[in-house]
This record gives sequence, C-alpha cells and structure tokens, in this order.
Amino acid sequence: MSTWLRVAAADLDASIARRDLWIHQGFIDVIRRYRRTALGPLWHTLHLGALILLLGFVWSAIFRIDTAAYFQTITPTLIVWTLIASIIVEGCGTFVAAQSTALSIRFPYTAFIFAHLWRMLLIFAHHLVLLVIVYLVLGVTPSLTLLLVIPGLSLILINGFWISLLLSILTLKARDVQQIVASGMQIALFATPVFWPRDLLGPRFAFLIDYNPLYHLLLIGRDPFIGRAPPIESWLWAGGMAAVGLTVSLLVFGAVRRRLAYWY
Repeated sequence: MSTWLRVAAADLDASIARRDLWIHQGFIDVIRRYRRTALGPLWHTLHLGALILLLGFVWSAIFRIDTAAYFQTITPTLIVWTLIASIIVEGCGTFVAAQSTALSIRFPYTAFIFAHLWRMLLIFAHHLVLLVIVYLVLGVTPSLTLLLVIPGLSLILINGFWISLLLSILTLKARDVQQIVASGMQIALFATPVFWPRDLLGPRFAFLIDYNPLYHLLLIGRDPFIGRAPPIESWLWAGGMAAVGLTVSLLVFGAVRRRLAYWY
C-alpha cells in the first residue's frame, strides 16, 4: 500500500514540476474547442445566461418567490453547479482524450487531471460575468463573506481532482462509465436543491438532502456569492470527502499506473 502511495506521489511531484505544461495545455484545450467560433467559450456563458433568464422568471412565479431574490440565488447556484457537473462528467474522459500524448511521450498522468481542472476553472471565470451583471442590475453589494469563495472553490477543486482521477481510470478500463456518470448527473440535478429551495421538502424529508454530497459542495461554492457563510456541516462534508477520496483515489492510481497505457 505504501508503494502505491509512493508511485502516486512521484507522479504528482512530476506534474507540479511541469505545471507550465498543463497550464498551457488548459489554455490550448479551450482555444482548440472553440476554434473558428465568434465568441469562443462565451457561447457557454450565453447558453447559461439564457437558462438563468428563463428559470428566473418562470420558477420564481411557480414557487411564488420574489423574482429579484430568486435571480440573486439561481445565478450563482447554476454557475457553481455547472462547474461541479462539468468537472465530474468531462473528467471521466480525461485519460481517454489524452491517448496520443500518453502513448507518445513519458508524461505524468495526473498532469492531465490538472489541465482538465484548469480548463474548467477558466470556463467558470467566463460564467462569473453573468453574476456581475445580476449584481449590477439588482444593485447588490458583495459583502466580506465573498472571500469564503476562495476556500470553497479550493475544496471543490480538490474533490474534483480525486473524482476525475478515479473516474478517468474507470473510464479508460470501461468506456461506458462516462455515459453512466452523465446520466447520473442529470438525475442529480433534480435531486439536489438547484432550481428549488430545500425547505419545499418540509421537515419530514428535508433532512435527506443533508446526505447528498453534491449539495454540500454546491453550498460551499454558492453561499458566499449570496452573502451567506456556508454551514459548518458543509465544510466538514467537503473536507471529509476530500481526505477520504484523495487517499482512496491515489491508492488506486498507484496500484494501476503502470497498466494504464495497456488499456488504451
């Protein structure tokens, strides 16, 4: 077991030492994906903005919630949820997409995961334009709790690292995993309080949401944007998942690293 951790640690050290490569790769991936388009990654932002505009008016009327207050909540909620879902779903195919590089040169596998997370963070930064627009239109002044976004996003990325690493290994072995995960995330979108307030479940069933790990990741990333400090339970859930998940994923990675090239 200690040997597996040493193998994983060596790969991580190599990735950190070559961080200039995966940072560059993250930029190149975004540019390549939107080559010959007029707006580039802002197409994602426009799509998300249209969804927020539609949901803001329709769902606030359905739930009989003040429209301005709902816009202030749904905007950061969807932005953070999109980040989490994209990290998980697109993270599945990270090793598969890196086939040519992995088979051509000696390159640390975890660097592909870092490049994936960096790319997701760049797209997330584009989406923050929508939040700025909502702040300006509604006259919202951010409070000091906004600084909690830094540790919140850090925990999301740490959890995103081990989830992407583990799912990339599984997808490399069985390509159906990505489709299963994508379908699961679509279901999770409606099982997690993204569009609807948690209180709508009532006191009998609201406690079930407390056992949804995606809900806690959503809270630590969203609540600082709406002027609230995330509950301590969410920090504990996110920190606990990061500690356990990193340990398990690095052990698995260390055990199978030498065999990954044969699974392409």
